[in-house]
Order: sequence, then structure tokens, then C-alpha cells
Amino acid sequence: MSYFVIGVGGTGAKLMQTLIHLSAAGLLPEPSRALDGLLVDPDDANGNVDECNQLAMSYARCEKLQTGESSDIFSRSVSVSGPWTPVRSKEVDTLDKIFQTTQRQVSMPKEADLLELFFSKEEREMGIQQGFRGRPAIGATVLGNSVNFSQKADIWFKLLESAKNAGTFASGVPVLLSGSVFGGSGAAGVPTLLQLMKKPFSENVHNGRLGLILFLPYFQFKQIPGEKVQADPHAFSLATKEALKYYDERHFLKLSKSIYVLGEQNRADMAVSAVGSAAQRNEPHFLELIAGLGAIRFFAGEQLATKEPAVAIAGRASEATLTWEDLPTTDGLKMLQLGKLRQMILFAVSFRLNFYNVMTEELSARKTNFPLLLHFVVNERLPKELALQELAYVNEYVARFLTWLLRICMPRGGSCKPALVDVNVFAEIDGKTNEWVLRTKFHKEKDLRGLFLKFPVRNTPDLGGIWKKANNYNVSDPTAKATGRLIRAIYDCCEL
Repeated sequence: MSYFVIGVGGTGAKLMQTLIHLSAAGLLPEPSRALDGLLVDPDDANGNVDECNQLAMSYARCEKLQTGESSDIFSRSVSVSGPWTPVRSKEVDTLDKIFQTTQRQVSMPKEADLLELFFSKEEREMGIQQGFRGRPAIGATVLGNSVNFSQKADIWFKLLESAKNAGTFASGVPVLLSGSVFGGSGAAGVPTLLQLMKKPFSENVHNGRLGLILFLPYFQFKQIPGEKVQADPHAFSLATKEALKYYDERHFLKLSKSIYVLGEQNRADMAVSAVGSAAQRNEPHFLELIAGLGAIRFFAGEQLATKEPAVAIAGRASEATLTWEDLPTTDGLKMLQLGKLRQMILFAVSFRLNFYNVMTEELSARKTNFPLLLHFVVNERLPKELALQELAYVNEYVARFLTWLLRICMPRGGSCKPALVDVNVFAEIDGKTNEWVLRTKFHKEKDLRGLFLKFPVRNTPDLGGIWKKANNYNVSDPTAKATGRLIRAIYDCCEL
């Protein structure tokens, strides 16, 4: 049983990254403990897509550590495929080449005339390997010509078969599509894919449930000199208005069970502007965390509590800041879900800045008297080299997690300042580059108590308390094995 997510474009890939982190923290709702993701982007070298794939591989290495069936951390199965791209050949990457405009002028002159009517010469000759560059009409035309649910070798057929065999969900098999409404890939891909999916899914997937997460403008960037065709952030508002009008007029509320729409009035400034490829690495934003929690609500079938159409509204209590109380959760599970997220944060900070350093030093020494390692490594006869490698996998993942957390807590333009954690506990400004970077050890261990901002629970554990508890902790779950048991012990001792 899996929750299916299709992330379209760079924004869809960024949401997928958030869902991987939420899965690592155990937020995927029962009965399923699996996330099945597909990335869609004409630009297969997109930086955000590459980051997502790298994160998925890092998570997969941690998932293999067997923290136990009753565990939250690293216990969910996560699979991310793609990016699927409609560009079948690098030599055939323009509208004119894909639709063979020159040949059609002879064999199908009316169709050739339509292409020339709807698209300018620059648009027809624009290579789409770096995305649709804010031209959703180009994307919709190409995608509509490329998606195939009937050919067995095609990834869309495989997705349909996976959903068909996903098992029994009381709320229906959930398939979620996500992307922006104001750019190119997401604006073109999400509505086009949903319309292409509706018929084959309704005919083949018993009790299927389609949903959308749509991102309104929430970031901006500078124009790229010398690029004739590129997305224009000044046109985002008009593009959004037209897109929402399209969703309404084409009755998307009838095509899908749920639509989550998110935007931010004060748009964040992206550090790097790029038309696509590896350079397009837009930083994480807190809106993606909001969207990820919305996805968890969709997976849980929250909107099915009533048969009548319902509108759920999430917003900040204050325009100037974002607090823990502002984060939307599944009804009745606020403390549980936010507790899991905070526990993951506390574990990541404690592991990277303390536990990892001490354990690698002890394991590299000839002999160790460290109780935690004696109990979970030496007495288990686990080879030290293997333990060191697997601990390094966890350290790599928590570094990615903390980098994501750091970025979503950084205000960039506008007036909203996220007040979730004190980033000074685990990050600092590099004196040479003047940029924020992760610490490798605590500046002051007592700072750990001040990690969570505006947090209603008084007794945030200090490092000494976590140390003492972990060194005397017994993991009772028999399915937790080797290094997985060690990680589980530290994680459990970070429970708030």
C-alpha cells in the first residue's frame, strides 16, 4: 500500500523533498507506511530535481538500517522515480521538431498553420530541455503528445498498475499531483496530467482519489540577461489569475477530490536566477512545509469526514511571523504530528553536533568503554567498519535535513520571519563567505534547551539528559537490528 505523489517541475520536486523529510519523521499516516513518488520535468538536469533524487538516495541508505517496525524514524518506505521527461531525444527538443512542422506544411498544412498561429517563431524554436520557461501552453502541448497510459514500457502505465494494485484504502487510493500555477512545467503539467489521468484511473483503480497541491507565487528572481524566452516574475500575478480561472472553468473540483492552494504575499528572493538545468536550485521555503502537512491531511482522507464540499483554511496568526501554532495538521493529531517533527529536529541536532563526533572517535580507537557502543555495537559483534559507514549515512541524511530546516527558517525578502527553531544552535555564518553553514559541534551545549521557539512544552531535554538516557536505554523492538537499534535508542531518547 502506497501514497502516490507526482511532483511536476522544480516546485513539485521541492515538495517531494519535504515529504521525504516528513516520512523520515514518521508522519505518513496509517495504514500505509510507503511513499511512491514520480518527478516530472522536461529539464532532467534541473537542480531541484537532482537535489530531490540525491535526498531520496540518502534516505534509502538510512531506511535499510532497520530501526524497527514500531519506530518512527527511517521506518517508512520511500521510492522516487524520474524525472520523466517528454523529451525523447536531445535532437528533438523543440515544438517544430517534435511536431515536424516542416513536414506538416506539406502533409497537414492546417495543423502546421495552427502551430504557427498559437506559438511565435521563438517559442517554436526554443529548446525545452531546460523547461518550458514560463510558457505553460508549450508544456501542455508537448505533454499531451507524450503521456501514454496504455504502453507497458511507459512509466505512466507502471504508475497506473501500481495504483491499481495498491491495496484497500478506506478513503480510496490517494494520488496527489503538485506544482506551481505560475511558471512553466508545473503550470502546464499539473492540469494536463490530471485531465489525462482521470479516465484511465477511474476505469482501472478501484476507489481512486485524485488530489492537487497548487502553489501560487511565493518567490521571485531576477531576469537572466541574453535569454530571449524565460519566465518573467512580474507576470506571475496575471498568470496566476488566468490559471485559477482555467481551473474553475474546467471544473477541476469535480475532476479531483481535494485541491490545496497555497501562496505567500511577501515573495522570497531566490539567491540564484537561472532558466533551468543544474543552476536552478531554488532554496526551500516554509510554504513547502505547509504544503507537505497538507499532503499528510490528504493521505489521511481528512476531507472525507463529511460528504458535503468543505473549505479548510490555513493562515498565520500574525503576518510578521510563522510559529508552531500556525502549522496545519490532521484534525485531532496536532500535538502528535508536531511532536514527531520536533523529535526529529532534536535528534538531528543532537546526532550531528555531538553523538556522531563522539561515536566515530570511539569506534576509531582501539578499544571503547562507551556504554552506548558497548551495548549496541561491541556486544552485538557488529564490525566497527560497518558501524562507522552506517553512522556516516545517518550523518549525511541529518545534514540534508538540517540544511532544509535552516533554509525554511531563513527570511528572504518580505516581512515574514519563521519562528520555529533558533538556527544559531546548529548553524553559523561563515566568516569568509558570509553565508549560513551547518555547525559540526555545539557552540554551547546549553543552547539545546532553546532550540525550539515559542514552544509550549517547558521541559525540552538538555544534552546531558539525552546522553544519560541513551546510555541506559534498551530497545525492546526485536525487529530493530545492529546500527538501526543504536539510532533508534538515540532517537527515542529525544522524545519530548
